[in-house]
Amino acid sequence: MKVTDSAGVAVDGADAAALVHELALRIALATPPGRLEFCVFDPTMTGSLGIFSALRASDTVAFAPSINDERLLRERLFAHLATVASTAESMAVSGASTFAELGKANSRPRYVFVVLLGYPAGFTEDTHARLVQLAHGSKARGVSFIVHVDDHVRPADRVETSDFLSLIPRASASGGVLSGNAVPAPYTLDTPAGRARWLDAVGWWSDVAVKSTAPVTSFEDIVNAIEDAWVEGADTAMVASFGRAGETVLGLEFRNANPPLPNALIGGAVGQGKSNLLLTLIYGVAARYSPDDVRMFLLDFKEGVEFSQLGPSGRNGAWLPHVDVLGLESDRDFGLAVLSHLTEQFEIRSTAFKNAGVGDITAFRSVSTEPMPRLLLVIDEFQVLFGRSDEVGRAAVDQLESLVRKGRAYGIHVVLASQSIRGIPGFSTRGDAIFAQIPHRISLKNSADESRAVLGDRNTAAASLRVRGDVVVNSNFGEPSDNVVGSVAYADSRYLERLKNDLWRMSVDRVEPRVFVSSNYSPSRLLVAADRSGPALACLGVPIGVRTGAEGPAVSFDDEQNIALLGSSRELTHAVLNSIVLSLLIHPLFDGAAVQIVDCAGDTFGSALAESWIEQGYSVEVVPKNSAMSTIVDGLEEPVGATRFRQIVVFLDLHRLRELSEQDERTFKTKSELFVRYVTESVDRGAFVVGCWSSARAAQTTVPRLRGFGATVSTGLVPAEYTAAFGPHTEPPEGFPRITYTDSVSVHRPRTLVPFDPSARPAVQR
Repeated sequence: MKVTDSAGVAVDGADAAALVHELALRIALATPPGRLEFCVFDPTMTGSLGIFSALRASDTVAFAPSINDERLLRERLFAHLATVASTAESMAVSGASTFAELGKANSRPRYVFVVLLGYPAGFTEDTHARLVQLAHGSKARGVSFIVHVDDHVRPADRVETSDFLSLIPRASASGGVLSGNAVPAPYTLDTPAGRARWLDAVGWWSDVAVKSTAPVTSFEDIVNAIEDAWVEGADTAMVASFGRAGETVLGLEFRNANPPLPNALIGGAVGQGKSNLLLTLIYGVAARYSPDDVRMFLLDFKEGVEFSQLGPSGRNGAWLPHVDVLGLESDRDFGLAVLSHLTEQFEIRSTAFKNAGVGDITAFRSVSTEPMPRLLLVIDEFQVLFGRSDEVGRAAVDQLESLVRKGRAYGIHVVLASQSIRGIPGFSTRGDAIFAQIPHRISLKNSADESRAVLGDRNTAAASLRVRGDVVVNSNFGEPSDNVVGSVAYADSRYLERLKNDLWRMSVDRVEPRVFVSSNYSPSRLLVAADRSGPALACLGVPIGVRTGAEGPAVSFDDEQNIALLGSSRELTHAVLNSIVLSLLIHPLFDGAAVQIVDCAGDTFGSALAESWIEQGYSVEVVPKNSAMSTIVDGLEEPVGATRFRQIVVFLDLHRLRELSEQDERTFKTKSELFVRYVTESVDRGAFVVGCWSSARAAQTTVPRLRGFGATVSTGLVPAEYTAAFGPHTEPPEGFPRITYTDSVSVHRPRTLVPFDPSARPAVQR
């Protein structure tokens, strides 16, 4: 029974379902990896071809999940219609009479099998019309049908099954016999192989598939072929070599004019080598151009494993010297900060152009000795940054559109990479405008739908790629006639590490990159004192951005900058208290100051804090809860007019100090009023106060409007508490560890900071 270069077969009868199952599996296992694609429509969710899931890891394109929704099937049928139309044009040009002949003259095409289970179940008139249209034009053009006809299913209104079945050879399978016009004579059907034998066969095929997918081109050979490494400047263009197409080196040329080719879009299904491609592209640029010619900004919205090797690592702490910013497990706020930093370069470079009397980077580099490198932004899994239509998502889309539209004149180039670029919420109205500025299109093996999304509406070439590492490169906005098919070079991790170290040693003025890991605390080396001749800085954390530096309220005798910590996270509270205390104690204003912990919690938290600070040589006293009020009263008896701070007083879990609601016997005022007075007068009496509450409401019950506290910090507030602490329309930050901070002097709008590690020690000791 012939099913390729024919319309296929439609089978009915009692044994039809079993026969279709066996036929599909035999075709799959008899075909070399990368040569076919199944489109399975299973509207009643029988799962009869569920065994394909065991093959999916080896070839995600060939064995995509079954379709159960008629709307999705209609989209796939439209995709296959476009593929058939393109195939017909190619056959006409080449003179091929069949799809098989076309494959001999072109790059390894995929044969498509449309498998319909329980036909005509699930079909409406419109979708059935598309099915008939495809059946009319698909014969010998790379699409065949395997159809299980269920005679018990009544077709929907105005669905004429004869319109389709008259185009497909028919067979009937009953009683172990196969007959009909699809076979030359009746056949006795083989005994079904059974689940165990099929699983063994699937395992064997998967092993074959894995062994056939490794790229054979060595990236070391690509790098060794580069002439005049670090000698050739990036004046007119920046070339990234990453593979081969036959004997020709495959790569991209990023240029701002003649013609403009500024940006690239990269796609590929899971497991097809996208990370390898990005690494070869990055190293391909770094091996050719010096860090004076190219600077890189790299964002990874996955786990960050692949890009992490580009940062400081190894025994010598070497990094790729071209990298300015490295975002690993990047969060959306950091991604937006990087986009904003790059758009700020427009104004900086525009001023330089104006002073030099030129209009773009090429002209500037030809007349000026002032260094101006090209800037390369690479974002892996970029859809995460634009995946929500919130404030961050909208701002990021604005910045990206500006970068891809205007960046080329300023030498700024963008590479966007993703496994899937369809249906990105932030691109719903701006996607076309953004992609219109991206002429370079690259796709590894992918589905026909994703191929069109990456390469262009009429370009499904990526669906015909055979193995992992095969790639379609197009530098004309996806025009099918400009496709170049090749293979990405394999980037061996040991070679890349050696190459990184070689480039690091070649570089002269090395500046360690800004490395941002979303789940990490800020590095302790940034926990340093402010200008020792000015106010002290109560360091809270580091803002999420390209530029680094500790932030927090300035502490002097001019302003009331006591700090209120609101939240239930012990970990965040520990981190913030540690950085506040240590950053203040190393400043001259706190020379000789002691730390007093008023422990209203009654657990081990306060004693653990005290031990860590005592180990560093500081004087620390822990006051139990039953002595808290006497500490407050004693503090009010200290003289005013202090010129330096004698102590830092930390109140833990003030919401547990029930005495604050009682009346003081000596003054006849509520003890909370005494506490408010203590806080508001503390600076004048030489004490700096940090108060900790579990919630904003608890704090404001104790101290209305947090009088005397100039700064407010969230350390794990629940979402409903943010409005009470920071005003309306304020939401918790994304990710952990994060804190939110405002102060009454300089930071009126809430800012998100990444706190220092709870075990951090300042880079400068007292």
